Amino acid sequence: MKIGVIYKGDQISGECAEHIKELLERDVAKASLNIEFVDVENSSSKVDLIIAVGGDGTTLKCVPHALQFDVPIVSINTGNVGFLSAYSKNQIASLVTDICRNDFLIQERAVLEVLVNGSKYYALNEILVERSHCECQIASFDFTIEGEDAINYCADGCLIATPTGSTAYSHSAGGSIIHPDSMVLIASAICPRNSKFNSIVFPMSKEAKITVCESKNPCNVFIDGVKCDELTKNGSVAVNSSLKKIKIIKTQSFFS
Repeated sequence: MKIGVIYKGDQISGECAEHIKELLERDVAKASLNIEFVDVENSSSKVDLIIAVGGDGTTLKCVPHALQFDVPIVSINTGNVGFLSAYSKNQIASLVTDICRNDFLIQERAVLEVLVNGSKYYALNEILVERSHCECQIASFDFTIEGEDAINYCADGCLIATPTGSTAYSHSAGGSIIHPDSMVLIASAICPRNSKFNSIVFPMSKEAKITVCESKNPCNVFIDGVKCDELTKNGSVAVNSSLKKIKIIKTQSFFS
């Protein structure tokens, strides 16, 4: 089994990652198993499992690699919230035991396929189009579903989130929490001028589009918190549910 380990750049996460490797090397030797650690961030070698040590941001860094190899991500939370984490930093021994036994509950999570200026991106949490912060004036965004005008947002930004992302930025923006098994997406405005029309829940099967109607400066496009592009006036992003799925290893129910 080839395992990739990606960890947050702080001391606790680094120490936890090294402890995981030490315990795995010890226990797999006892069980006569073969495990190889791969630097998945700097290698094209295929892996069978990716371990994320940190918070949800670290887990999101693993998404491109997990999609590339179609392998699950298991997360150890060394941060604060860790909605995507299966284990805490005090449960490393349990993680190692589960890996050696290959005893996991794997959940498939929906992924967004985003087209921006001819480039394709994948998002586990959300796609955000946000005004430039070099000015104070809010921007105007048109939001359509299957080509039908849904709403015009005068706001700092507009985002579309998956059920997984509904507990992230979308929730902070006033959006509802959505169960991961729900086949819906949620669109929300960031600091809208009219707070009566903040969120829209719509079927995952429908294509959505965010178009910049008015903005003095180019708007920034973020995929899972990372800037990937910019949109000028009349520029748009098209968002669809991808056929690809992210495999997340979980040990607890969603609500717990």
